[in-house]
Amino acid sequence: MMRVWLSKNALLLLLIVIGLMSCASKPELLAWTDAVLVAERKLQNGDFSAALVDFESLEQSALFRSDAVEMSMRQAEVHRRAGEFHTAERVLDSLEKSKRWVDREQLAKIVYLRGRILHDSGLTEQAQKYLMRVVNSFPKTAYGWRAWVFLKPQLEKQLTEDEFLALCRKMFRRHRDSPIADNFMYEAAHRYFQKNTKGGNQRALELYQLFLDTWIMETSGFWDDVVWELSLLYHRMHRYKEEEDALQRLLATREPGWPSSSDLKTYKYAYMRIAKLHMFEFNSPKQAAKLFHAYEDEYPTSIFRDDMIWWEGHAWLRAGDTSKAKAAWARLAKAYPESKYLRRIRSNYPAPTAETPIP
Repeated sequence: MMRVWLSKNALLLLLIVIGLMSCASKPELLAWTDAVLVAERKLQNGDFSAALVDFESLEQSALFRSDAVEMSMRQAEVHRRAGEFHTAERVLDSLEKSKRWVDREQLAKIVYLRGRILHDSGLTEQAQKYLMRVVNSFPKTAYGWRAWVFLKPQLEKQLTEDEFLALCRKMFRRHRDSPIADNFMYEAAHRYFQKNTKGGNQRALELYQLFLDTWIMETSGFWDDVVWELSLLYHRMHRYKEEEDALQRLLATREPGWPSSSDLKTYKYAYMRIAKLHMFEFNSPKQAAKLFHAYEDEYPTSIFRDDMIWWEGHAWLRAGDTSKAKAAWARLAKAYPESKYLRRIRSNYPAPTAETPIP
């Protein structure tokens, strides 16, 4: 028989877990949770006085300290919605100074809410200081990210482009090992990309490549945007093979079997842009026609099939195969009798060029 030895700390942790599981099964916890829902409904309905009384009672009857702190924050929210900003801020100030919060995530939430309340009360400068404190002091919490998302539009209006870029560089250096570091690198790269200058393009290219060396799709919500903008940057720089590689990289993250994956905007556009590269830049319209047709076959229920068939017909025309072009458009007329492209075909709509926008 194997013996398992537990340290005192491990044993204590085990006892705490068992105690929590036991407590969670008690009827009073269910009743307390139901009471929270009742109080929330009162708050949503604008019955602030009744909601405040309920949240005060729930704070006193909470089974866990973290829940008591949450109920205190809900009282501040009642005051905020009632327009009593000073009282709401005072509740959160007291809560922060009392150190009743149970972890840094909860402390970050308290400071974040104080910043939002200060903003709502019109104290914009003071609010920004609080929210920047959340970003800098709690970058590994959800509220560090939320504070940056809230601050960014304001800072973009207040700062010049160069000042905002400098801020992004500074924030990235400070938080490069935190979960929000990708926000700062993407924002800087995006602005260099938007400059559309020789220097801006080169700097954007460096940052996009560094981004992709650092993060993958599963670790950053900006990954799709970076790959998409990088492909556009390659096009702008006439580096068409690298553009195709970037678009293929984007497509490789989507499985045809995923619900509506073919209807994602960038997915459709990536597929079409690859075909257009072959049609115009690589001077291979036959390959382009095959790519447009492949989309039609691979995604028979896609809402973008008529776009693809229309372009396929023009690719065959460009390749000099009129019969295949007519056959493609005959399929278009049969499958989509109301398609806008039929009117274009009947009216001898000019053949698209490399500059023709994607429909």
